[in-house]
Amino acid sequence: MSDKGRIFLIVVAAAVVLGGGAIWWAFQQITKTPQTFIVGQQFVDHLVAGEYEQAQDLMSAEFQDESDLAAIEAIVQNQPELFTSETVLNLTGRGFWNELRYAYGTIEAGDADSPVYMEFVDEGGATKLSYMSFDEEDIPVNGEQQMPKAYIVGEAFIEALARKDIDAAIALSIPEFQTPEALASMEAFVEGEAEFFNDATEVTFTDKGRDGDLRYAYGTIDADGALTPVYMEFMDTEDGEPQVSFITLNEEDIPEYVNR
Repeated sequence: MSDKGRIFLIVVAAAVVLGGGAIWWAFQQITKTPQTFIVGQQFVDHLVAGEYEQAQDLMSAEFQDESDLAAIEAIVQNQPELFTSETVLNLTGRGFWNELRYAYGTIEAGDADSPVYMEFVDEGGATKLSYMSFDEEDIPVNGEQQMPKAYIVGEAFIEALARKDIDAAIALSIPEFQTPEALASMEAFVEGEAEFFNDATEVTFTDKGRDGDLRYAYGTIDADGALTPVYMEFMDTEDGEPQVSFITLNEEDIPEYVNR
């Protein structure tokens, strides 16, 4: 065989070896357990073991500021049936939104089960948990995150106030608000905050959550440059649909646990 032939075979062999290595590296990356899944599992494991300080170490700095050890322990106390020696976390989906990553699936323990949704951020090169929810509506559908029901009802309620359709707003409220007295009170509320309820009104919600049977949503109303915070509370009907039970534009009335 000529020297040129030997050189050609050596080059081909090297390419096969390198190519195989590249394929193996790519396969490893595809099959590697996502870091969000790993951190999510570690967090749940710590909750099950009652290791709340270790669980807190896996949280982002902002999440730690919002949640002391008592708040972390409350996650377990509010759903004790989900955190037992039988607990299994099944994260089956993941994605990202800008710098945010998320994972979702189910958490099971014996006969108890619940959807679970987690958000993560990178801090100092480490993946940190920044949000956790057991609310099914947080789970993305076909890869797309859903608009929270509280946001949908809240927007419809504020839009009704903006066009002075008080009857429509009352219809979105709890039964206790659907009275002549409540109607008059709502009309007075809109008149007293007229600069925020008009044709230019736009609402943007940025935080939501639950406190027992109560849902809440927080955001900002912008009416052609006139800005105000808005905080709303909701109670669910038997069908799980939220109805407005409280609204305020007063910063002092907004609970401390709300993420502003």
